[in-house]
Amino acid sequence: MSLQRRSYIGRSGGNRCISLPTLIHEYMHELSIAMSLVDIAKQEAKKRGAGAITEIELELGEFCGLDFECFNFSLNAVLTGQGLANTKIVSNIIEAEMECTDCGVTFRPDSLFADCPTCESSNTRLLKGEELRIKSLVIDKDK
Repeated sequence: MSLQRRSYIGRSGGNRCISLPTLIHEYMHELSIAMSLVDIAKQEAKKRGAGAITEIELELGEFCGLDFECFNFSLNAVLTGQGLANTKIVSNIIEAEMECTDCGVTFRPDSLFADCPTCESSNTRLLKGEELRIKSLVIDKDK
């Protein structure tokens, strides 16, 4: 079996001809997470006697460490490769929220290292925004 060169859309955008090893290197983080999520979904569906997974609902924090465009590409590739190309994906992006441990104010940060907008303290902690989980599965026991 030989690897063929195909046209893919990479992080820099636009169609270009790249090898499979280059594609895997460029998307490795997102690809491995997509593979794990699909494996978990398949295991859970199997436990419940499902013949098919019709929908996977995800919760993804905006600071979960994923490039969302690369993740969507990787997830679709994994689903197609696993015979689940018709599975609908619903991605809910969770906005980040931080709390200042000095003054107690909660705020929406622009980065993981945001200072408190009220007292300018750097003593902050992330309350929401790192989520990376399957929220629900819709399965079909008849397929």
